[in-house]
Amino acid sequence: MTTPIPKERFDACAAEIAKATVPLYALSQGKLSLERSGVLFRVAERHFMLTCAHDIRKHFIKHKLPAYIGRLTEGASPLIRLENCPMVRIEKNCVDLAVIELANHVVEQLLPTNRFISIAEMDLWAVTCPACYLVLGFPSVDTTMDEAGRGVKTLGLWYVTVLHRGKLNPYSEYNPDIHLALNYGREALGQDDKPSSVPHPGGLSGCGIWRVSNGENWENWKPEDVKLVAIQHRYDGQRNYIMGSWVRLAIQMVWHRCAELRPAMQIVFPGQ
Repeated sequence: MTTPIPKERFDACAAEIAKATVPLYALSQGKLSLERSGVLFRVAERHFMLTCAHDIRKHFIKHKLPAYIGRLTEGASPLIRLENCPMVRIEKNCVDLAVIELANHVVEQLLPTNRFISIAEMDLWAVTCPACYLVLGFPSVDTTMDEAGRGVKTLGLWYVTVLHRGKLNPYSEYNPDIHLALNYGREALGQDDKPSSVPHPGGLSGCGIWRVSNGENWENWKPEDVKLVAIQHRYDGQRNYIMGSWVRLAIQMVWHRCAELRPAMQIVFPGQ
């Protein structure tokens, strides 16, 4: 895949997106495992993490596994335990989304290294279009515990890709009003600027799908044009594609559950 955007611009975009992306871990029988990725966002003075919903009920509700998130650091990241963090989720009608409100003590530990995006950095009216997309998350294959056991080092992965034009798994129940399907594999452009086989995306579930550009007016393109449009939740290795749910469905969850935030949300999300 070729693109007229210089790679250094992608690097700059990925660096900003990484600040708003975190890995989510579960602790089971003394063993820590990377469960998924998530995107940090805020509405007024409230802070949330947006991720996928599948297996959340089994791991964190039914089995009550302790949950942790990692901070953006160069070395091993000290983990932050998620406690007293209310969660809402959708796991029906093919929607796979969860919104976790973060307690103040979690937010305070994240703010020195990470950032929370605003709704203005999302495109809540996005539709399937032949755009250029950047996907960034934390694959489990690049997760290691530091030697002293004080933290976890997880390497982020980002790649640039386009709409998937091939056949979809008939069991995926793809619905363009809910989903976005993108290439994953040889057609993806990774950090080395060469089309390559990217690693197995286990752990990327819950990460953000960001529209870099709609392919028009490249000369006037700027980093502020990058918008979060969907949350990745599915991977099909046989057909080399990933699928995500539109981010507006998650923001609608916040709208319906948090009436006190509607005045702030209505500035960029009117009429909902």
